[in-house]
Amino acid sequence: MNAIQVHSSPVLEWLSRASGWIYFVAWSLSFYPQAILNYRRKSVEGFSLDYGSLNVLGFLCYSIYTLGFLLFPTLSSAEDAPLMRFNDAVFALHALALSSFTLFQAYGLGYRRAQNQSVSPAATGIFAGAVISCGLLLLRAMWMPKEDPDAWVDILFGMSYVKVIVTIFKYVPQALLNYHLKSTRGFSIHQITLDITGGLLSNAQLCLDAYMAGDMSDVTGNPAKFGLGVLSIGYNLVFLWQHYGLYWREREEKGGGEDELAPHTALEPPNTLTGHPQTPIRIQSSIGLPCLFFTSIHPHHL
Repeated sequence: MNAIQVHSSPVLEWLSRASGWIYFVAWSLSFYPQAILNYRRKSVEGFSLDYGSLNVLGFLCYSIYTLGFLLFPTLSSAEDAPLMRFNDAVFALHALALSSFTLFQAYGLGYRRAQNQSVSPAATGIFAGAVISCGLLLLRAMWMPKEDPDAWVDILFGMSYVKVIVTIFKYVPQALLNYHLKSTRGFSIHQITLDITGGLLSNAQLCLDAYMAGDMSDVTGNPAKFGLGVLSIGYNLVFLWQHYGLYWREREEKGGGEDELAPHTALEPPNTLTGHPQTPIRIQSSIGLPCLFFTSIHPHHL
């Protein structure tokens, strides 16, 4: 059996810490543009509430996952415990708080929503499935011997898998909403550029830590962090393509900021789950100019 070769050095350690804190700043800042955009417009139209609600669920699970390994030495010393940094937990808690606030803007502050804009049954089903799965893992842990930490480690890994699964699905409704509206208005592109930066640096830190530890299997040994980085990069490339490639003419024709709705325009999201197209309804705005509202049978959503 080959001995593990450790490659620790002050330079690599500094690069790891720098990557960690820069990704923390980039990912943390990525939650502000959407909240600020919603505040300026006093509206969440164009923003998928499925995406927002699944974000809250995902970061709740990720917070439990990171805090569990950081706060309990018995769990962090387990053989298959992942590499965990303090900035991972700080990021998770901050993301949970900002995601919750963004959703609160829709339901608590009463910001304008499109007709029937709400969390879809599909997102509700994912939420229920996650709760049931975590509950079953908890029951299993309670039946295991108290001195055996493996069951509790499994719970934390279960939380990480929930986060990854949620991330797989949470971006889809927003991408479909943009597609049906043929617009990215109401969805801040600034969060995407910050998000993709965070994804690249998050995986850079993970690879550096694994290299210094002499075991590159540590990269896949932290499925939540590695999966989050890969998924965020992939989906964000889709959003960048939609914003700068597919729908740039729409922004030029209607004017206004790249994230803003024109003052007389509101967007009604279509049913992106069923694929039914939106029905255009022409009405008069308060200043006498015709404006176009899009309605749908069912809206949604990250």
